[in-house]
This record gives sequence, structure tokens and C-alpha cells, in this order.
Amino acid sequence: MERPVLHARRREAGHPNRERREGWLPAVVYGEGASEAIALPRREFEELVATGNVRGLLDLELEGTTAPAMVAEVQRHPVSGLLLHVDLHRVALDRPVRAEVPVVVTGEEELLKRHGIVERLLDEIEVEALPSALPEEIPVDVGGLEPGTTLTAGEIRLPEGVRRITPAEEPVLTITLPQIEEAEAAGGAEAAEGEGAAAGKGGD
Repeated sequence: MERPVLHARRREAGHPNRERREGWLPAVVYGEGASEAIALPRREFEELVATGNVRGLLDLELEGTTAPAMVAEVQRHPVSGLLLHVDLHRVALDRPVRAEVPVVVTGEEELLKRHGIVERLLDEIEVEALPSALPEEIPVDVGGLEPGTTLTAGEIRLPEGVRRITPAEEPVLTITLPQIEEAEAAGGAEAAEGEGAAAGKGGD
């Protein structure tokens, strides 16, 4: 699969607002013990974000030199959500890297037939793999799970060549019932206990 290309230019540190006004996104690229201040075309990076593969392997073209890289962090304005800054890391294709990979839930339609609801506890799982083997997402099929089930990171199957870093016991999601049904179930249990107690008294 062809890697996306992200163009960049070097910039002077200390003028991020000017860069943003001119349509550039301030960024820093790290690698080999050094860092470099760069700027990315805002629209180009927004298009990359829209693909949903912003954390995947890409080619960073910096003023005529191209090298594989990965996005490490994206900073947004806490209120407006506008992109503010990006951190990238140059990577070696023959060395494992660590990344946070999003968990994507599937099978919710089947779960809803049993009135189950997915409660997300962890949105991403940290893994380690060669850059070319890093998955874009980790699918989790909840269609066969029953209400009351809690799925941990260690129970999620990963692609071959991908090693989990997140602790195995870390809960990722749990399947619950709607609050009304939980209340009805609890009420039914209490009623059954009351009937049992009354029957016991009647037999004395």
C-alpha cells in the first residue's frame, strides 16, 4: 500500500501564530537524538486527519529530502478544536516502534438485539511493531458478548508481528444493560427474596 506523503518546510521557532495565519501548521520532527522545527500545510494535514490514518506510517518530504515518519502527537485548541501543533518522529523501517492504536468496536447491531450496550473504557491500545506492520485500528467484535462481560486488553487478538504494551489486565470495554432494565432486574430479585422470606414465615 502506498504511503501518504506529507510535505514540510523548515521554520524559525518562536512565531507559531504567524505560521498559522499564513496557512501553515507549526510542527516539530524528532529523530536520531535531535529535533527540528518545521511547518506543514494546514489543509494537507487536515486531509490526512480526515482519512482516519493520521497515526500511520507516512513519507515526510522536507525541502527535497524524503524519509519515513509517524505522527506522535496532535495538539488542538481545547474550545474550538482547531489544529495547533504536531509532533512527528522519523523512523527506521527495520526497527520496532511503539504507537497508540485506536480500538474500533463492531457487532453492536447484534448486541442490541439482546439489549446490550457497550461502555468504552479505553479508546486506544499501545502496541509495538515494525512501522510497516502497525495496524491502523484494532477491531473488536462485541456481537457475541453477553451483558456483564468485561473485555481486557489481553483478550483482544492482535495481528501477527504486533506486540501489546498495554497491560493485559487493563479493561477496554464492558457490556451493560440499559438502566431501566437493570433496575427492573434488581427489583425482580428483591421481590423474589421477599416472597421467599414470606413463604418461610408462613411455614413456621
